[in-house]
Amino acid sequence: MLAGEKDLQGAVAAVARAIEVSPSHYEAWLLRADLARASGDSAASGTAYRKAIEIKPKDVQGRVGLASLLVASGAFDDAKVQLDELRKIAPTHQMVNYLQAMVEFRKGNHAAARDAVLLVLKVAP
Repeated sequence: MLAGEKDLQGAVAAVARAIEVSPSHYEAWLLRADLARASGDSAASGTAYRKAIEIKPKDVQGRVGLASLLVASGAFDDAKVQLDELRKIAPTHQMVNYLQAMVEFRKGNHAAARDAVLLVLKVAP
């Protein structure tokens, strides 16, 4: 693909064309979100993740992407909303506890971060 060839702009344009043709294509919105994030455009990335979630609200990948983006940007309250939804959809998914650990660590709650990491290690040692 174009992104693998380091043609980020070409990849973005190709995904935009795909979305024009099929505006409800979940994977295209995920790719748009990932490409925007890779180019440093957090706002566009968040918008694209939210569109993907709108299309497939019960799918894990879009919510993990958005939650990860929110944690990285320090939007912990918004991240909590996504993590709560992820717990309903996929309660044993390792990224739920991993991202929770990241939130707790960044907030300075080291004991809670450790506990969440220990839950991750139970699933993926």
